[in-house]
Amino acid sequence: MAVTAISLAVAAVPESLPAVVTLALALGARRMADRHALVRRLPAVETLGSVTVLATDKTGTLTEGRMVVQHVWTPRCTFDFYGVGYEPEGDIRIEGKRTTSDEFEFARELLAVTALCNDAGLRPLQDSADKSLWTAVGDPVEAALLAAAAKAGCADRARLVRERPRTDESPFDSMRQRMSTLHTTPSSQVLVCLKGAPEVVLQTTVLADTTDLLRGARQEATLLAAQGYRVLAVVSGTRDDLPRHPVPKRNPACVCSAS
Repeated sequence: MAVTAISLAVAAVPESLPAVVTLALALGARRMADRHALVRRLPAVETLGSVTVLATDKTGTLTEGRMVVQHVWTPRCTFDFYGVGYEPEGDIRIEGKRTTSDEFEFARELLAVTALCNDAGLRPLQDSADKSLWTAVGDPVEAALLAAAAKAGCADRARLVRERPRTDESPFDSMRQRMSTLHTTPSSQVLVCLKGAPEVVLQTTVLADTTDLLRGARQEATLLAAQGYRVLAVVSGTRDDLPRHPVPKRNPACVCSAS
């Protein structure tokens, strides 16, 4: 009876079942790939696997993990940036009005600093039918800063690097909460570029700016953070010699916000 039961169980499975299952799975995988439901980048799978808390909106939608610079605050004025994704093209406006090249010169100087104190890169998306799409190589926040610098007229990052080659750097870490780089200027001075958390950078122990200026910059950073923006402080300064610690001197503090 046992042999008969096993024989009946085996006989109940069609010989073509493995082929049918394989074909069904292949067709399903193809349909999922057509709808971009399959993850082809292994780092993305690793990141999802390390998530312990997942927050979504009421529809369960997940973001694409792309950042775009929208506001830049300086002691002189506030700039609004417009554009989509990492495409290095878009408008720059002051109080809703389009600006001229001279009006956002100060923003261009600031964003040139973010392009120098940066380890990311931008490149066109080769495997897309839309050749205007760009993708980030590196940290999304740094890539967003590169795209904003290109919108401000600093598209030729290679020329910036040639004119101000990097000589040293202090990478970002959770203790310092900032990244610092040293560059040699055409006049043989040392340019110090720094970006990081506003609550750490906008302090008298880091910058030599006035207390009122730093207080105003911190208040602006707090307002932007309350609106849901991710806020970075970006500063720079020049020195005649190499500092023991990369601390900018007498250069206005500026705040960028990205979302």
